[in-house]
Parts: sequence; structure tokens; C-alpha cells
Amino acid sequence: MTKQDSVPMNDLKRLYQRYQVEIEREVTSTLRSGWWLNGAMGKKFAANFAGFIGVSDCVLVANGTDALELALAAAVGRKGARGREVITAANAGGYASCACWHNDLVPHYVDIDAASQLINVSSVLAAAKASSRASVPL
Repeated sequence: MTKQDSVPMNDLKRLYQRYQVEIEREVTSTLRSGWWLNGAMGKKFAANFAGFIGVSDCVLVANGTDALELALAAAVGRKGARGREVITAANAGGYASCACWHNDLVPHYVDIDAASQLINVSSVLAAAKASSRASVPL
């Protein structure tokens, strides 16, 4: 038996080698198009991904903050939401805060669980009130 230093659970090199031709073709095509976002390749991916997960539409975003902004806008809505609270973790609320401010919402920071470093459910429940509109437990 040979010694192994790690368990190859997510061996990116092995996956890359398996799909190298396809990956390089698509990356090169995208780079040559000059469109990183919202170009033909993005539209093709959005349509394919929507079909893959069984929905009619897919909106591509540049990053996670954009995704949070859209999710809050969809979940909370704009009408009558201005100044309402969104509960989020004190140790990881930066992106959620930006998404709140973009939607005229106010982040309300709550404590985390010391052991897991994740949002503390008891803190969320204690902070929730009629004016709370959402919770972003990141």
C-alpha cells in the first residue's frame, strides 16, 4: 500500500484534464468575443442552465452581492419597504449590508453562535419583529 497525503475529493487538475479540450475551447471563445458578462455566451449559458434546473428564465449576475441585491428586491419588493429591517449576521453582514442599502433597507446585526461561527437562530428570533422583512443568514 502506498502512502497518500490527501484524499482527492475535488481534484480540479483531474477534472480539468478530463475536460481540457472543451474547457479551453469555451474559455477561448468567450475571451475572443470580448464579452465577460451579458454577451452571447452568457445568454447561451443562462438558457442552458434554466433548462437544466427546469425554470423558464435565469438572470446572470457578476457576483454574490448582485445576487443578494436581486434576491432582496424580489423577496421584499420596493413598495413600502423603505427603511424596513433585514436581519443578518454581525460577523458576515458586509455583503448583505450593501444589498440592504441598495434596496433602501436597514441591516439589523445579530449575534453568532460562538462554536459554529454561524448566525444564532435564537438571536434571529429575538430580533424579528413586524417591521423585519427578511433574514440573510450568511
